[in-house]
Amino acid sequence: MAGFGQEVVSQAARVQRWLPWKVGLLLVGVTLLVNAGGAAWWWGRLATERQEVRQATALATELDRHLRETLYAQLSVPQKQAIEKIYRGHQVPSPGQRAP
Repeated sequence: MAGFGQEVVSQAARVQRWLPWKVGLLLVGVTLLVNAGGAAWWWGRLATERQEVRQATALATELDRHLRETLYAQLSVPQKQAIEKIYRGHQVPSPGQRAP
């Protein structure tokens, strides 16, 4: 029976030496997986937002071109002044400054 007890103590000593390493590796692995998942989610959101910004920019560009080429000349003076104020607020040349 003494041999059995010695074997149990020996196995316990081995477990005690390796257990912190295994727990540490497990924690590092889980941390890396969580970070990789978070990074994938973050990059996905950024890609979606970039696409939305590109779409909004394209729409704004087309609306600005349409305003400049067709509608601006038909607006009343107060309407033109209101539009000029908006463009000045965004520090963008207004249709009146760029009219063809």
